[in-house]
Amino acid sequence: FGQDVNECCVQLLKIPVFHPQFQAIVMETVFSQLLRLPSPPMLPIFYSRLIEILVDKQKSMQEVRDRAYQALFERSTELDEECLEVLAEAFAYHLIHSGYQAEWGPFTAEGVSQHALRLLRRTLERTQRLSFHQNLFHRLPESVHSSIPPEPLPATGLPVQSKAEFAKMLGFIRIKEPDEKLVLKYCRKLLRLQPKGEENTHDQVKADTEAADQEGQAKAVDSAAQEREEADFGADEVPEGEQEPSAKRQRAEDGGVRAVAEPETKAEEAEAEAEALEALEAVLTGAGPRASTSQP
Repeated sequence: FGQDVNECCVQLLKIPVFHPQFQAIVMETVFSQLLRLPSPPMLPIFYSRLIEILVDKQKSMQEVRDRAYQALFERSTELDEECLEVLAEAFAYHLIHSGYQAEWGPFTAEGVSQHALRLLRRTLERTQRLSFHQNLFHRLPESVHSSIPPEPLPATGLPVQSKAEFAKMLGFIRIKEPDEKLVLKYCRKLLRLQPKGEENTHDQVKADTEAADQEGQAKAVDSAAQEREEADFGADEVPEGEQEPSAKRQRAEDGGVRAVAEPETKAEEAEAEAEALEALEAVLTGAGPRASTSQP
């Protein structure tokens, strides 16, 4: 029933038990869950609402609730600090729900313990959050005014508070401007307002950032254009290591022809010289020249 307090209340009151202390047992059970350590199973506000709804649906439980609060206040010295915090929240919600009507005797009687006074201060602090400061002085008895926390005031003396826009914004708050769009529009306008020095610095940083972005975009365009040119015309230029094997073979064949031609020419010269020597020898001996199979 964590999301439906009313249904939880209805189911509790429907328990088929006929016991003279049934209401006291139910209230005690709810308070025991509220003050459970180290933390209650549900949020404290759940149990605070459940207690008040039980009283609203069954008026006879009002006296039981008041006696439970009084018993806890009288034994506040025995409560843990976490329990005091949770009890202060529950009692603050009870004050708002009951029109600030409560039994203040445990906090105003003579010889009140420090634990009780601390519980009262914590309760009024949380009540002020649910209401507003001036309302506490009007609705609470004078005997507890000394425990009301000081009025929360906004910070003063800030440079922004001297501007006309700030005064206009305060006017919106005082009159509770119903047009949400108008208030948000004016808030955005206030966010854009800056002192002159900050404006100049902001403009300079913005200009530098835009210039850097433009320069980066120009470099990216140049790089992309260069890559496209290399892709279009780079195919015609074949690196030396990637030349076709036929060209290498052609150069190798040309070199081989020249290397072979030179040795063949020297052999013909040597054969011609040998034939010339034989012819000269034949003339000297008178035998005449021999027939040669090769032409000089």
